[in-house]
Amino acid sequence: MNETVIINYRLPEELAVIKGIACLHCGQDWLRSYRVKGKGNTFLLCAECESVWLPGQDLTQDTDDYLSEFLGDPPTGSQWDMIERVDDNK
Repeated sequence: MNETVIINYRLPEELAVIKGIACLHCGQDWLRSYRVKGKGNTFLLCAECESVWLPGQDLTQDTDDYLSEFLGDPPTGSQWDMIERVDDNK
């Protein structure tokens, strides 16, 4: 039986405990909590397709936001050098 889980997505503490939500864009990975290093901007990311869900977005709907658009061009390295995983076990 398929069940839809609706989560009220708030920042920052509740974001870190979201688990088990499959990416609606590609279906190949789970959404995980990330933040921009040095800024603390938190968001959900599918590491497989780099789709981004921002605070307030409906997690039961697909997104049109991607990591490269969200962060822009990094001064050096890649967008992955600009972010870090938020500990999911808090």
